[in-house]
Amino acid sequence: MKFYIASSLGNAESVNIIADYLISRGWAQTYDWTKHGPVLINDELRRISNEELRGVTGCDVFFLLLPGKRGSHTELGAALAANKPVIILSPDYNLLYENDLTCSFYWHPNVSNRLIEPDRFALACMAYRAARKYQKKVNMLTKY
Repeated sequence: MKFYIASSLGNAESVNIIADYLISRGWAQTYDWTKHGPVLINDELRRISNEELRGVTGCDVFFLLLPGKRGSHTELGAALAANKPVIILSPDYNLLYENDLTCSFYWHPNVSNRLIEPDRFALACMAYRAARKYQKKVNMLTKY
């Protein structure tokens, strides 16, 4: 299974923990934006935005790790527009449910799960199980 994880640069370490877990289970990351860090050069920003969009549209499952910023929410919109299954991951209940922090797109029908867990490794395990469960459900529906 191919995955993409969107988040803010401040969450790069958590993104890598989750990605490493999924990769250890045989999954493939469609694009790892944590490797380049912050970029300020316009030509690089153009290239990276294309790579990120290819990563989003090429994945089988899209994860949004909160808190996110403009880029990760743009990627969420692209995933929803591409009809990708979305799983939202949050280390804190308030990031998902607090009125000032929540986003209407967190409640879109393509968001199959909203997982809350402060421990990053446990969150990675939960993400894996939720995506597998979703994929099995899709496979069952497409069989018939």
